[in-house]
Parts: sequence; C-alpha cells; structure tokens
Amino acid sequence: MSWTEFPLFAKALLGLLAIFCVANFVYFVSGDSPYSQRDMIALVVIFVVGSAIILSAGFVFRLFNKS
Repeated sequence: MSWTEFPLFAKALLGLLAIFCVANFVYFVSGDSPYSQRDMIALVVIFVVGSAIILSAGFVFRLFNKS
C-alpha cells in the first residue's frame, strides 16, 4: 500500500499530530516555555505512539474497505 492509497482521515490526523508536536517543541526550544525536559520526552512518546495508532487504524480501514 502506497502513501497515496492511505485513507485521508489518517493523513489528516497524522499531520495534526505532527504540527502539534513540532509547535510544542519549537515553543520549548524558544526558552519561554514552562515545559521540562521530561515533558518533551513525553511529547516524543505521544508522537510515536499516536503515529503508530493512526497508521494502524488507517491500514486496517484500508484493508477492510478494498474495492
């Protein structure tokens, strides 16, 4: 399955998750953030686990909706 065949909802959720994580990381690096390094590690874990869930859901959705 190529990326172009991947369900649109999964692409959108993955994009929103990436934007959220990058925005929080940039905020952390700027120096004005109240976040600690532990919070940033948690953000990476959220991104990895969230991405895995979204990609799995998209794959399963595509698997069951083959035409």
